[in-house]
Amino acid sequence: TSNWMYYLFQHSELWVAAFKYVETLTPDTPDGQYQIMGDDVYALVGSGETRMLDENTMLELHWKYCDLHIPLAGMEHIVTSPIDTLETITSYAENEDNAVYHLNDYERSDFALTPGHFLLIMAGEGHAPRLHVRGKPRPIKKAVIKINHEKLLG
Repeated sequence: TSNWMYYLFQHSELWVAAFKYVETLTPDTPDGQYQIMGDDVYALVGSGETRMLDENTMLELHWKYCDLHIPLAGMEHIVTSPIDTLETITSYAENEDNAVYHLNDYERSDFALTPGHFLLIMAGEGHAPRLHVRGKPRPIKKAVIKINHEKLLG
């Protein structure tokens, strides 16, 4: 996460606030939601297990917030995919800032994240977090920093 300052945005105060908060996170941070800059930047910290990447994998999509994925302990696999060729499972619900799509296994990008790394998923990008590729489920503790997309880009 030490290279975050190379990513510059029109309204970088949101970006800086997000990473100043990230610097305070440890694997011992309690699960929960944390306000950083009101509704414009907040964190969701959670623990659980990864799930298998398979033909039943679903992608989520948000239009209001970007997701900054930060593993705190463990490793996760995240898949992203353009949504224009995906089958819609649940249409976009503005009050939840969420839509669900079925993963098209042939049009995807794969990312492996470990502590010290981050992945920024921009609004409108389909993604499936908390995955593992092979083997058994693994424990994962992570933070997702939600950043208001329109205000971040200006």
